[in-house]
Amino acid sequence: MQSSRPQPNRISTPPRLLLLVGTMIGLLFSWHCGGIDQEPELSAEEIILRYLAVTGLQEHAGRFQNRVTVGKFLMPKIGYEGEVTTYTVPPDFRHMDVLQGTETIYSSGVKVGIAWTIDPINGARIMEGLERLRTLRQCTFVVFLSWQLEFVSAEVERTSSQSEETHHRVILSSRRGERLIALFDRQSGLLTRMISQAGSSRIAVDVSDYREVDGMLIPHLLDTDLDGAMTLQISATKIQHNVEIPEKLLELPLEIAELKK
Repeated sequence: MQSSRPQPNRISTPPRLLLLVGTMIGLLFSWHCGGIDQEPELSAEEIILRYLAVTGLQEHAGRFQNRVTVGKFLMPKIGYEGEVTTYTVPPDFRHMDVLQGTETIYSSGVKVGIAWTIDPINGARIMEGLERLRTLRQCTFVVFLSWQLEFVSAEVERTSSQSEETHHRVILSSRRGERLIALFDRQSGLLTRMISQAGSSRIAVDVSDYREVDGMLIPHLLDTDLDGAMTLQISATKIQHNVEIPEKLLELPLEIAELKK
């Protein structure tokens, strides 16, 4: 004879509910492990295109034939301080003069593929190799407008450093063995640092103080570290486009022309 005592209630858990609970635990675990809540990582090309878009360079740079930048020049370790004026005409002309009062204490430039410099320590000199390549690059408004002409690849480098949380790290590799490392702020999309490395040579440039000029966001402060041995700061006070360039600057300096003979 079967007992008539009431049986304890047994709560039946539907299989779908178990599956849902298991899925939610999996999602929570993924979130805490830095998983699916993160935004998809951009490719190097997408990061560069974003930078060109937010700065207005992609849209407006083609409207300008040249640029003149006027500002302050400072090299504290050797006591160079003065006013700097730089004329840039893409893709192959640049002229920079640093003046103390009315005296020119440093000049450098590019004309018809010749990169040169004149200073009180080394005198007149024609650049070669990597130094020439880096100087030729300065003839553009920004290297990222035509990076494929000089570099064979662009890749995103992921590291465990603290900067990885705030910046995209893009590596451009050149045919000559140079690595150009560019850091782009994840939130703003702006370039904040560039590092050129080739062998034991390393030049780092911190880029800041973006201001709008003719529809483009252009950095007005460049802090440069030259192989850890020299620092250089250029702060722009005025940037203009489509200006008239003095005729005398369009020719090679006499000292450089003599070296070419």
